Amino acid sequence: MPLTVREPAVFVISNRLPVTLERTEDVKYETSSSSGGLCLTKISKEGLDTRGSQVLFQEIAVDVLTCPIGTDLSEFPKTLSEPAATERMEVLKERFKDVQLIISVDRLDYIKGIPLRISAIDALLTKHAECVGKVPSREDVESYQLLHTQIDESVSRVNGKYGEVDITPIQSLFSGVSKPELAALYAISDACIISSTRDGLNLVYFGHIACQQERHGVLLLSEFAGSAEFLQDSLQFNLWNVDEFAGAIYQLKMSKAERAHRWKRLWEWVSVNTASRWSEIFLKTLGVLNK
Repeated sequence: MPLTVREPAVFVISNRLPVTLERTEDVKYETSSSSGGLCLTKISKEGLDTRGSQVLFQEIAVDVLTCPIGTDLSEFPKTLSEPAATERMEVLKERFKDVQLIISVDRLDYIKGIPLRISAIDALLTKHAECVGKVPSREDVESYQLLHTQIDESVSRVNGKYGEVDITPIQSLFSGVSKPELAALYAISDACIISSTRDGLNLVYFGHIACQQERHGVLLLSEFAGSAEFLQDSLQFNLWNVDEFAGAIYQLKMSKAERAHRWKRLWEWVSVNTASRWSEIFLKTLGVLNK
């Protein structure tokens, strides 16, 4: 029997294993008033038969559930306690003591919205001159090399426009960093920007939130990022609207009390939705934990 575009995914798991998706947007669950259960309305509208929270395929019922995956909750706090991280934090605090430090951590990928992020910083510094000096922030494939070049040119343009002898608004590093270095940067930053044009559950947010137990840095999150659905206390923006993006960055002027409130709500979510919880839910669905 020929398969349609959507059928192979179900065919692969036709051994009755459950399917776990990270976002409700991926499934579009809706509560059924008649059954009190969940209905896969999005999937049923796209041509697959459903029953409650199951997809029916070739007389096989496949359970579908949504459960956002997290990481090890203790990983980054443990790294922050290591001498390499604490020493690096002191160096970075001294270096950036008179500025707001915004960090972004991405792999080189078109969906990360890096050129749009740079455009938003440009718009911010153009509209708010008082921020100048206050806001620092697959390569073997030809198309990604072009993206790398585009980013370099954009960074150079903004730095040339607003930089001074002792001020570099955007500091760009195209290389990997050690975990202690990354944890230190997360911990001493005032904000973290995730500007994805579209992705799944980007876990960069977790590292930043986990390392901000003292500073309560702000998370700026593209509304198109997969984690936006869950992290409602982040500052969310439409990255395609450069002025809106720049405005979100400008909101970093919020009070310490608001920063702390937002961080606390974000921490409550990540401290519950860990990798352990994800595995427990998945195994329980399989019936392993009940045996």
